[in-house]
Amino acid sequence: MKPKFQLLLLFFMITVSAFAQTQQVDTFNIGDTAPAIKVSRWVKGAPVQRFEKGKVYVLDFWAT
Repeated sequence: MKPKFQLLLLFFMITVSAFAQTQQVDTFNIGDTAPAIKVSRWVKGAPVQRFEKGKVYVLDFWAT
């Protein structure tokens, strides 16, 4: 009886994990507007209040 229960439990866990991974992810296409940037802390310099035409802005970020 114990092996049947373990096999059934394993099947249930695999089934649940397979359905849990089918989340829809929003994707971007060419021409879509970028989402707003949420900043929790500035590393260097003062916060940018507005973007000026002709200037280059570098956004350096890491995700873990």
